This record gives sequence, structure tokens and C-alpha cells, in this order.
Amino acid sequence: MKVDNAIIKVKKHGAKTFWDAVDDLEIMVHETDLGESICGFFYKRGSGRTIAVNSRLSEGKKEFVLAHELGHMIMHSHIKHIHCTKYSIFSNDKMEFEANEFAVKFLWRTNSYYSIEEFCNIHELEPKIIKDMFGGKMDIDSVL
Repeated sequence: MKVDNAIIKVKKHGAKTFWDAVDDLEIMVHETDLGESICGFFYKRGSGRTIAVNSRLSEGKKEFVLAHELGHMIMHSHIKHIHCTKYSIFSNDKMEFEANEFAVKFLWRTNSYYSIEEFCNIHELEPKIIKDMFGGKMDIDSVL
């Protein structure tokens, strides 16, 4: 429910894409070389909010990481800074799981995909991760 409420919050602002959402929520986005292991992070300083994504990632992976970090910003507003690595992005940690679920649902609802397999290929995700996230189901209705 927390994830669905976060998506409703973003949609309430009229956001149809990630870029609409960050514009509406006044979040700065930076693309920079973060090395081999860090995919992205978000931080808050005063009233400013920033998401950074690793420039070394493919466009599809960047899109997923950006949506993941947006999910953290909305759902975990009590945290000032979280970074995700290529190892932690799919950990069993509750906050990471919620950010992943937000990213999947947000991207699925704002783009046109033919299948979950296509979604996974574009964003460089293992289909098993999506299957585990949605109770062993791999159909579109389970994601939405």
C-alpha cells in the first residue's frame, strides 16, 4: 500500500514521466561518473533535493535507478541520504524492496511495454526479481 500511495502522490501532480515528476517535485538530477559499484543516490540538504545517477550505466538502467531513487525520496522522506550499489539495489532490505517496487510500477505505468521480459531487458533486470516481487506471478496484472 505504501508504494501505491507514493505513485498516487506523484500522479496527483500530473506526472506522466520521471522527468515530469522531478520537475513537479522540484528535484535536481545529476548524471555523473560514480565509479564501478555505485548506481545512484539521493540526498536532501535544507529544502533542496537531488538525485544522482551513474553516467556509466545504460539508458535503461539509468531510468530504473532514477525511478528507484525517486521512490526513496517520496516514501522514505525521513532519510537524508541513501545510495544504491549494484549489490544493494536488489537486497532484501525493506526500503530497497519498496523503492524497487515503486520503480517497477512507476515505469510500467508511464511507458509502453509488451511484456515483463521486455521490461527486464530494457532495464537490465532479472525476471526472477520481478517474479519474486509480485508473489511468483509474471503477468502484467500482477505488476499493476
